[in-house]
Amino acid sequence: MTTEDECIEALREAAERLGESPTKAQYEEIGLTPASATIIRTCGGWNDAKERAGLERPSSKPEARRYRTSRGNVLG
Repeated sequence: MTTEDECIEALREAAERLGESPTKAQYEEIGLTPASATIIRTCGGWNDAKERAGLERPSSKPEARRYRTSRGNVLG
């Protein structure tokens, strides 16, 4: 059974590889495990999982589309 911690770590890995907070489609394209459906089921939703991973949601303002990982790195 996949844990929430495993889901969060996978999202952080995806963000590091992409240089930004991953969309569900980007995450699926990378091919990491657990699957996006497992992350959604385990964490209660994609955006909820990203918040728990310390990844910010994109702003509606294009110039503000920056992401910060839980380690304090700014991505994007």
